[in-house]
Formats: sequence, C-alpha cells, structure tokens
Amino acid sequence: MLGEGRGGLNDRKAIMSLSPDESSFDSSQFRGVHWSRLGDNFTFDRLVLQGLSAEDTHATAKAEAGRMFEAFERTLGANTARLPVNPATATTDWWDTYTGVIDAGIERGFRIVLSYWGEDDTHGGGGRIPDLSTWNQMWDVVTSHYLSEPQVYFSLMNEPAYAVQEWVDMAAQWLVDRPSVPRNRVFIDGVHSEFAGPANDLRPLCEDERLDGTYLGMHLYGFHLPYRAQKEWISGLKTHLGDAGPRAVVEEFGARADTGIDFNDPAATDREASYLRAVTDTLRELNMGSIWCHVIGGRTTSPDHDELNILRLHSSTANFPLWMPNVSAVDRLKHAWVSSRAQPPC
Repeated sequence: MLGEGRGGLNDRKAIMSLSPDESSFDSSQFRGVHWSRLGDNFTFDRLVLQGLSAEDTHATAKAEAGRMFEAFERTLGANTARLPVNPATATTDWWDTYTGVIDAGIERGFRIVLSYWGEDDTHGGGGRIPDLSTWNQMWDVVTSHYLSEPQVYFSLMNEPAYAVQEWVDMAAQWLVDRPSVPRNRVFIDGVHSEFAGPANDLRPLCEDERLDGTYLGMHLYGFHLPYRAQKEWISGLKTHLGDAGPRAVVEEFGARADTGIDFNDPAATDREASYLRAVTDTLRELNMGSIWCHVIGGRTTSPDHDELNILRLHSSTANFPLWMPNVSAVDRLKHAWVSSRAQPPC
C-alpha cells in the first residue's frame, strides 16, 4: 500500500533531527537546464538522453556528456542539470553507462538533480508509480551510489498525480526510509493547481513539518494556457509558492523557442512573451533558482527536437557545437539567474 513503508510515517524525529535551518537554503545556486530523452522521459525502457547512444559505455557516455555540460555552461551559464531516472536505468546494466553522464557533470562542477519520471504517460499515468517496491529499489540504488557526493540531489517524482495528502504521505515516508540522505539534497514536487497544472502548488508541502529541510519544486508553464497579463502570472506564482521561501526552486519552466517571438520586447502581446517575462522577472526579484525544461531532448514535436529547446544539436554527426533557435529566450533565462539585489533589472 502507498501509505505503508519501511519506517513508519510517525517517525518525525528522524526527519526533524536532520533538517537544516531555513537559513541554510539558497535556491539561487541552481541555475539549471533539463537534459532529456527525445520523446520525453516517460518510458519503461532505459533512458538514453538525446546526443547519446544506446551503444554507449561508461567511458563514451562520460566523454559525450562532458562536452554537453561544457556547452551548457559556456553557452548559457548553467551550473545545474536535472536528469531523469527510472528503474530500467538504475537497476540494470545501463546504470554503469548512465553514471558516466552523472559523473561527467560532477567533474564539471555541476549540481545534478536526479528525478524519477513515471514510466507510463498514457492518460496521465506518468504521474503515478506503477510498482512501489521497484521505485524504492531504484531509489536505494541511486541514493547509495551518490550518498557521499554533495553535488547530487534526489527529486522523488516528476509531477505526481496523487491526491494531496497521499503525495505528502508518500514523500514523508521516502524521507523516513532513508534517514542517511541529507534533507537539503532532496527535492519534492508540488501538487496540482487550477492556476497552472501539475506540480504548481507548494503550499501543502510547506504546511507539513515532516517535509521540513527539503527543497520544494514548482513547475510553471504558459504554452498550454490562454493569455494572461504579466501581473496575473506574477500574482499566481507568488501565491502558489506559499511560505517556501529559499527552499523553493522553479524546477520546470520554459517557452516555445521556435516561433520567432522576441521575448525581450516589453510590448510583445504573445501569451508566452507575457508568461516568460513575468516568470523571469519574478525569479530575479525573489533570487530564486530555476531550471529550463527541456534544453536538449524532451517531447517530440519534430524529428529531432522539442519546441521548448533553447539549444539544439546540429544534424551533423558531430552534434557540436550547439546552436540557439531564439537568442531572446536565452536572454530571459540569464536575466532570471541574476538577483535583482546584485544588479538593477535590465
């Protein structure tokens, strides 16, 4: 049963004793991008990120990933990558190859956020766990492998589709089951809201002391919604953050980069221009960390890219260097990553 676990939900002392004070949090340290499988990460198969090959070994994956992380850093100024994980990746021989990707990021100085994607996205199934014991086995492998590596973080589940209390209980149980995992290396996604959809509302997580000491991940998109004025986006974002404060990271956001929109134009009337300007201005104002989804890979909207990609692989066999389909989208991302306390707004 989902509400039952290996440690018991009442063991709050185990959680609280390892919970750092809120002052130890600084979400602005996460200047991130998603690197994903082309076709998105909802799959029962092993995760082969775009730009890699199913034939890769640990060594070849590490070499290719090193070039990719270098490009993320040099082109965007990123220092964080959110990577997917699932049982077929972590509990099979593919794990040896996949750790080459993670290790390359660590060596580059990146923070690596490993996030579980539900395997089946049919009718929203990606927001539920097909087999809880397999999920726990996966997390035991992943956390034990990288427990001593402070640059690696663990995001329990991408966009959970459970009822609020059920999800909060599951997250609390994960923490109890793994008392050796530092709480400030754990990300817990928010719950669904009518304002913006999956993982958007952090308020129920803020209110449960069993989750104290963890980072909270908000997801926020505008491409699937009607036009909203910037002030509406700003108000909604701040409302759904609740009292998360420096624990909050906008773990997923992004806009379509292949429509020719000038996101830097304050007079632009496109719905995504309003959205992206509002989100990036607010992230800058609040000095919040954020992760663009997806920078490479993701939903297949063409044979070789996701329309949200702000970097693209060349069609040549070399793949590098990456190129930008919309420089103004990159400008807005960089704008979000600079605190308004450090520099005046551009």
